[in-house]
Amino acid sequence: MKVLQEILITASLCEKELLGFCNEKGQKMILKAKFMTFFLMFSVVFGHALYGKSVLPDKKNTFHPQLKKMVVCIPSSLKDFGYVYQGQKLRHTFEIKNISNKYIPIKETKNSCGCTSILSSYDGIGPNETISIEAIIDTSGKPEECFSVSIILILDEGLGKVKLELAGQIIIPNPERIDFGRVYKNKKIMGKCFYLKTLPGEHLDILEVSYDKGFFDIKIVAPNFWNRLEYHKIIIKYRKTMPDGNFDQKVVFKTNRSYRPNFSVILTGRMVGSIESNPEVVSLGVLRPNAEVTKKFKVYSPYGKLFAIKNIVNPFPENLSIEYTPAQKNKEHIIKIHSKKDFPPGKISGKLKFVTTINDNLDVGIFGIQRKL
Repeated sequence: MKVLQEILITASLCEKELLGFCNEKGQKMILKAKFMTFFLMFSVVFGHALYGKSVLPDKKNTFHPQLKKMVVCIPSSLKDFGYVYQGQKLRHTFEIKNISNKYIPIKETKNSCGCTSILSSYDGIGPNETISIEAIIDTSGKPEECFSVSIILILDEGLGKVKLELAGQIIIPNPERIDFGRVYKNKKIMGKCFYLKTLPGEHLDILEVSYDKGFFDIKIVAPNFWNRLEYHKIIIKYRKTMPDGNFDQKVVFKTNRSYRPNFSVILTGRMVGSIESNPEVVSLGVLRPNAEVTKKFKVYSPYGKLFAIKNIVNPFPENLSIEYTPAQKNKEHIIKIHSKKDFPPGKISGKLKFVTTINDNLDVGIFGIQRKL
């Protein structure tokens, strides 16, 4: 009010000084400016008397666009957490104020995700009352991507609804498990790599790494930065001294990270000895109608030892016949697949299951296409 009064007084003084120097057109413009100043002051005074508040826009408060009437005021309907670690529990409180002189019932409160819990609930908002809606998001299991969760407050009929949003970007700080699969001693050692990540502004120092040095070699590469995130590359290679069979090793990291500074990564796989790899899929190709095809391949021992085949489970016993020769000195079995003339047209897809005298049973896929007549 004081500012508007000063503007009005200044305009009046300027009018007295300028009327003598301006032509007729300039005098009309001054009178028009004076009229607009009077109108603005009248609007403010009238609005304050009618509503008990200024009608000038309040930049601190935002009226939600989905409301049919401006009855509540929300300082901020969106909370952006930015980058967060997977597994963190995020908490935020929204404030909603009733700016009307009537009680506003809240019929229902909904959320768009089961990961969100609303700790406070209200049946309504009293006149000039401010309520707090507190929400918690559990980010455990969420993928490494942007997320957005909505909280909907459905007001009484005719008033619409209020939408509150929680958003952010999930990053996975480290993997929980690295699987090497089948590894062979007589083949080139293939390593696995993964990354340790930190939030923007955080610097990661790896203080200690504990693992079985007889079976693995670990190399830590200097950190890189991408999109304000710090990445530490970890390269792990297994050693040929690892015994045959399944392995399940734990690598323990001690760091200065704010979230889960001490964590472990499980290394799994199976060392199957010095062997040649068995085929995963045997292709029969495109079979002609009323034609017979024979396919031959070899099966090797997983441990470089002689072994016997007890049985071969045939997925197409009526259309395929399976033959095999006993293992030779090079510890291999020769398998022959013979297709019959009456094989029905269409796609051929299945698996041969080898039951052997060792624990490591073998599966070999079969694929082919039989043409129509």
